[in-house]
Amino acid sequence: MPAVQSLDERSTISEIEKEQLATEKMLATSNKNLPDYKRTGDLVKHSKTEIWEKYSATCVSCGACTTICPTCTCFLLIDKPDFKKVKQMDACQYPGFERVAGGEDALFELHNRFRNRYMCKYIWKPEKFSSLACTGCGRCIDACIGKINKNEIFMELAK
Repeated sequence: MPAVQSLDERSTISEIEKEQLATEKMLATSNKNLPDYKRTGDLVKHSKTEIWEKYSATCVSCGACTTICPTCTCFLLIDKPDFKKVKQMDACQYPGFERVAGGEDALFELHNRFRNRYMCKYIWKPEKFSSLACTGCGRCIDACIGKINKNEIFMELAK
């Protein structure tokens, strides 16, 4: 026998649905100039260095954007003396992320690490794994100490 909802429960559900519709409307308005996922990848691929220098200027390389992201999965395997390995989260925003044994680091400059993150999310992972690498949740925007909003970057690229 199905449970019967009380008047209070129906009222609460109704309020939640109203708030959800209001949020969806607000997002549709604020993101109306935001390109879709595929177009974003094309824009990122063909972008100029200047935009990455501009938006990475406030980045502090803390890695908050990558560590809170549900689709970022980079990690290090650290060898321990007792022949055990420890898996440690890594982030492309950290200095030295791509440094190799010889000391070379293709992502030494911050704007290159910054762009690399978006290349991975919108070009490389979709091509390699046929999946979306950004859920659009906005956690990276909320977590960013430098107040970087990826949506602003994409809307500027789309102009």
